Amino acid sequence: MITRRWKKEWETGEKLVILAIMKQDMEQKSRTVQRHKRRRNHFSLKKRFGYYPTNDWQTTKAGS
Repeated sequence: MITRRWKKEWETGEKLVILAIMKQDMEQKSRTVQRHKRRRNHFSLKKRFGYYPTNDWQTTKAGS
């Protein structure tokens, strides 16, 4: 028979594990999404304007 205290600890442990896994998963997802967005962005800009975006958008003219 499982004592109540032990059961409680086990349940909280399970919850913590599940939360940790979910958090890791979310971080991984967001990282890959960011990477894909960046790459797609680069590619479309390169295709459209023939240059990679830099930090100074003002000095770089589109189509140059």
